[in-house]
Amino acid sequence: MEPKISVIIVVFNGANTLLHAIESVMGESYNNIELIVVDGGSTDGTLAILRGYKANNFIWKSEPDKGIYDAMNKGLKMATGEWVYFLGADDTFCNKNVLKEIFINQINLECDFLYGNVYSLALKKKYDGEFNEEKILFQNICHQSIFYKRRIHEKVGFYNEKYKTFSDWDFNIRCFYNPEIKRKYLDITIANFAAGGIGSNNPDLEFLRNYLFSKNLWALNIKGVKKLYDIAFYDRWWRLLRSLKLPKKDSIFNYVGKENIPLEITKMYAFQRHIPFKLLWIGFFSKTFMFFSYFSNIIRMTLK
Repeated sequence: MEPKISVIIVVFNGANTLLHAIESVMGESYNNIELIVVDGGSTDGTLAILRGYKANNFIWKSEPDKGIYDAMNKGLKMATGEWVYFLGADDTFCNKNVLKEIFINQINLECDFLYGNVYSLALKKKYDGEFNEEKILFQNICHQSIFYKRRIHEKVGFYNEKYKTFSDWDFNIRCFYNPEIKRKYLDITIANFAAGGIGSNNPDLEFLRNYLFSKNLWALNIKGVKKLYDIAFYDRWWRLLRSLKLPKKDSIFNYVGKENIPLEITKMYAFQRHIPFKLLWIGFFSKTFMFFSYFSNIIRMTLK
């Protein structure tokens, strides 16, 4: 029997795109779907769309919420499917057979966490391949590319609402680092992803500074600083430190938690502090400065 999939759309003032997203879900050839729309109390035409759409497998709720992850948690509590999937109100499935292609394969059903790619309409390319425990600490998986069993929340909890834009990243890290959760990457494109996402435009400094930075320090201390000889890995650290956006009066040592911070990382960060902040965010300049930092650090490490 086909497992039931709960597709959840969280929306606020999405009247321009919501109907297109709903029709994309309802147009799937897979039969066992329920669609849940959680509206945050929209003031545009969103409610008119919700009230006017009629289908047996369609339910919705509209009320003020405390943010996107509060709304997502509400959707999870409304869901009755074995599997859960979140689609943005301005996103669509890539084609009408995506769900069938994934869920008719019995091997896939043995996993807890299935994920593939999305096609970014803004970047005009796919994002972003297979992840592992290292990659997930430096970049997130789009939730539009993930299906997971609803019972997974019994193992890792719900979305942490203190993180305003990166709680799904926190959730994904918890899943990747839980040995009881069986993951599988599917080399298929699942959805058309409309924009950069709320987290792209509003970086969650609480998450980046107080969780992700120390989590990466923990992982680096296990691997050893020689991992930084890999310039691609060094560049990931360069971009992570840049993303912290610490004011000049602040100190990186305020965010290390109980972790040891290697000299190589403090040197990298000290190098960044001498660069005008705007230049750090211009690709060519940032990459050039990263190379200078890398070679000076590598020479120092080699001469130890």
